[in-house]
Amino acid sequence: MKVYDIHKYDCPDVPKNVSCIGFFDGVHKGHKALIELTVKKAKEADAKPFVITFYPDPSDVIDIKHSGRVENKKHALRSKHIMSLKERLDAFEKLGIEGVMVIRFNKEIMVTEPKDFVDSYLCNLNLAGLVCGYDFTFGIYGSGNCQTLLRDAEGKFAVYLVPQVSYYHKKISSSTIKIDINEGNIKKVNRLLSFDYSILLDVLSADENRIVAINRKPKTICPKKGHYQGYLLHKGKRYDVDINIDEAIEIVGYSNSYKQKSIRLFFTK
Repeated sequence: MKVYDIHKYDCPDVPKNVSCIGFFDGVHKGHKALIELTVKKAKEADAKPFVITFYPDPSDVIDIKHSGRVENKKHALRSKHIMSLKERLDAFEKLGIEGVMVIRFNKEIMVTEPKDFVDSYLCNLNLAGLVCGYDFTFGIYGSGNCQTLLRDAEGKFAVYLVPQVSYYHKKISSSTIKIDINEGNIKKVNRLLSFDYSILLDVLSADENRIVAINRKPKTICPKKGHYQGYLLHKGKRYDVDINIDEAIEIVGYSNSYKQKSIRLFFTK
């Protein structure tokens, strides 16, 4: 899978593509609905299935205090991530995406008028079609939406809208999944993601039956303090473990043969 770095008026040559657009943190069931439609429409258009995403996280650039939003638990977690960019790229490839265009999000793009975003960015990406969620917004203060996109893209590329994907009649979103991770609702998180939530940790020590690790990436969400169950994968084998989260993360149930500096820990409950 090829990754393209996109800048305004300086877009690399890309093949004819149908792309879905978003930040895609977690690549949850709602995101997968966009990706599945993208793969389908790309095949129909004899084009490549692509993703358009952003780096860094737009939430890291947009000042929440000036966004008109009320501060609450959901918005306090806005700057936290479920997945790193590399993890998102790996997930895209597994779902059949053949290329990713990464738009570098900065203050200039934050204040771009919606029509200018379409003309200056999207129209330079050789799009045969663009797939987005029904509530997709873009441009200055989120003033661009699906209706303005349909209008401004007319005659340039097709636009396909994906309706809300719900869990018990509530929209599945990265924001709500972050809250559930933070509160330790692991079973629910895994249902919303449709895979087991995991986190990459730095190993501090490993002895006879215990690994002590720490999350040194403050941008990555970690469940609250408490006891969990999960597993780790090593040399093609799965090892079920007990997990105790306190100041450090204690992983019990695996021998001291683990010699790596980092460990990916999967949570099941």
